Amino acid sequence: MLRDFDGLQEWFRKRLHYLLRFWLNVTVIHTPIEMNRVTLIYLILYYFVQLFIFLAKRGFFLNIHIFLLYKMTERKHDSINNIHINMRVQKNVNPLPLKRKKTGFLSLG
Repeated sequence: MLRDFDGLQEWFRKRLHYLLRFWLNVTVIHTPIEMNRVTLIYLILYYFVQLFIFLAKRGFFLNIHIFLLYKMTERKHDSINNIHINMRVQKNVNPLPLKRKKTGFLSLG
């Protein structure tokens, strides 16, 4: 599994390198420049923005948002169901008894 991931990472690295060289050739035609740090940072940011737009158009972030909402509400429903089950089991028990036992030095009852 890890070997496959390394291969995929290498594939993406090569594709990004080709994309960067292609972009430089298209935008800076007949200008012999070296790719300095500022240009590289700009290109990486540009491609991250393009990837973000590409994923957003296909609903990727919406799916993650819906999944997270589902997980959060699932936990809430589980706790609510547990409360209802406990209330059904203890029908005749008063949740707050009128007289409390004194159990400690700073007891409130």
